[in-house]
Amino acid sequence: STADEPADKEGATTVTIRRPSGVSSNSPPGRCGFWRFKCAAIQRLNQFELFLVLLTLDGLVIGMQGALKSALLTKMERRFGLDSTTSSLIVSANDMVFLPSVLLVSYFGSLGHRPRLLALSCFGYGLAALLFALPYFLFGAMPLAVDDPSMANLQLGYACPASFTNGSTPAAAEDSGLVADAVTQARTALAFFMLSGFIEGISSAPFWNLGVAFIDDVTGDFSGVFIGLIIAARLLSPTLAYQLYGKVIVRLSETLLPTEPRQRASPFYIPAWWFGFVCVGTAALVISVPMALFPRKPHFNGEKYRAAVAGGDDEADGAERPGLLCRLVRRVNRKRAAAAQARRAAGRLSAATGRQPVEKAAATFRGFFDAFKRLLSNPVYVCLLLGNMFEFMEINCMIAYMPKFLEMHFRIGSGEASMLTGIAGPGANVIGILISSAIASQVNWRVPQLARYHAVVNTFGILAALIGFFFPCPPVSFVGGLPENSTFMPDCLAGGAPLRQSPFASGCACNSSSFKPLCIDGLNFYSPCAANCYLVRHAGTRALSGIEVTL
Repeated sequence: STADEPADKEGATTVTIRRPSGVSSNSPPGRCGFWRFKCAAIQRLNQFELFLVLLTLDGLVIGMQGALKSALLTKMERRFGLDSTTSSLIVSANDMVFLPSVLLVSYFGSLGHRPRLLALSCFGYGLAALLFALPYFLFGAMPLAVDDPSMANLQLGYACPASFTNGSTPAAAEDSGLVADAVTQARTALAFFMLSGFIEGISSAPFWNLGVAFIDDVTGDFSGVFIGLIIAARLLSPTLAYQLYGKVIVRLSETLLPTEPRQRASPFYIPAWWFGFVCVGTAALVISVPMALFPRKPHFNGEKYRAAVAGGDDEADGAERPGLLCRLVRRVNRKRAAAAQARRAAGRLSAATGRQPVEKAAATFRGFFDAFKRLLSNPVYVCLLLGNMFEFMEINCMIAYMPKFLEMHFRIGSGEASMLTGIAGPGANVIGILISSAIASQVNWRVPQLARYHAVVNTFGILAALIGFFFPCPPVSFVGGLPENSTFMPDCLAGGAPLRQSPFASGCACNSSSFKPLCIDGLNFYSPCAANCYLVRHAGTRALSGIEVTL
């Protein structure tokens, strides 16, 4: 459909605006359902408010899934023997696919059925979450878990891989098989984690690029308030995820059994890391079904909101004071009307000067690259793009690794670290957005003033980040091994020989990714293997060759 802007002056060029999405502001709403499944009962659900609720829940699911990964990062490393480099790949796997796909989704997504594309995106998120939890259902809980009462009577066994070669110990073959199974489990779990991240990256692109534009097309002048609700829910979702982990997940063992604080304080403790992803994934799959039933343009009763807003202008005549939402809509409506009037004036001026409007590029890959080239040739856009890139890099790194940083350097539990992250990270972000929104509603800044405000606020953020360099945390000193080709090489003395601290023995080859620290005579050891080729298979304190061993 087309909409023609009347010209005030003779000879002015008529501006034609084409809607590539196939949704006209004046076109009637479609019918809910799939193909022939469009009965009258389903049509009662054809309301934009219901779609807005589903899209808001979709935003909550998206944010919670990413925050759960950050909260569980340290526990996942211990559960599957992953190092920090590998875990960083898991966290950034979604970005590897999101970056190349977001441009294509933005350009071609508006040509399709946007509610169903958003539903497909939500379904992809649910599938990604269930894939992330799948290793638990394949391999079960971590062997020799400290919260298992059956571990209390087990004896010490050899943990050094070199001790298995000659079969000198009765349990050598069995323990060697356990080590091989652990390596297989780690590799398989890593494959599922990466696949989950790739699917998540593809699914995250439509939410921002299609969802926001779709709301703007359907609601018109009232879109500002509705888009704000979705953004607020999306920003609050990491805080909810961190609180869910700190209050619920961390208190459940990997087998969903309640635990005591003493058990959770052990470095061997692994919470129910998979439970949150199953809940989030199931919720996403359920949300995607009703979203897919909506037509290209859900029914939106704009007259109801216009009447409520118009009624608020007659407060002096004794009319009832409108609600908060109506007052916000009225304020946004006035600003949008002023901005639209300014755009129309600019269009008339360009038409009077003989400038022709830029024609819409064809929906082809050539048109996509032409539009991309025009964007990169705009210096203002490039500067904003670079600024946002560094800003989001800082925010994502802080949110992703803050729980691990707090847990490792300040010696606090993972649950407490997650709750502090939810307050200091996304919680502070929401407060900042509310303050900025309040300032923006009271002033009428143009682009230069907004740029200066943005620069001043970011300067304070940089100064606050630089303060952290003056408060370094001392590194933890571990005895019993030095890294050499990604392995630890401590003394490997079987048969209960006296413990020595030389890191240059030649027969043990303990894996540096197996981080299970223990304390012997006041010395920190990276793992039982690094201590003296022994594996402690129960929690508590036990004597090893006359030496006090504490986990």
